[in-house]
Amino acid sequence: MMTRRKNRKNRRSKTFKEKIMDLSLSAWILIAALIYFLIFSLNITIENIQLKKDGVYTRACVIGYGRRFSRYEFKVGLRYYRGTGGPGYLDIGDSLMVVYLPSDPTVNRSRE
Repeated sequence: MMTRRKNRKNRRSKTFKEKIMDLSLSAWILIAALIYFLIFSLNITIENIQLKKDGVYTRACVIGYGRRFSRYEFKVGLRYYRGTGGPGYLDIGDSLMVVYLPSDPTVNRSRE
């Protein structure tokens, strides 16, 4: 009986480092997925703010489509750039409005 009481008294709470080391693999995967999602969402938000502030509008041509989105292509200077977005019901050859960053036309969004 005495040893049980002694063991309870000698127990100490785990340090933060020990608690972190005890996390399971699934917890680490969940943490990594959450961090990735936050970084990805932040990047898209920053791009949308830049497009709203500095974006240039142009017409793009639909070159393909999926179930929900159209694939489009537009020309800036002598180069062609591609993107996805807009309604999926457009036909190949239809046009739609897109906005892009003049400093980096690979950052673009459909506006229809």
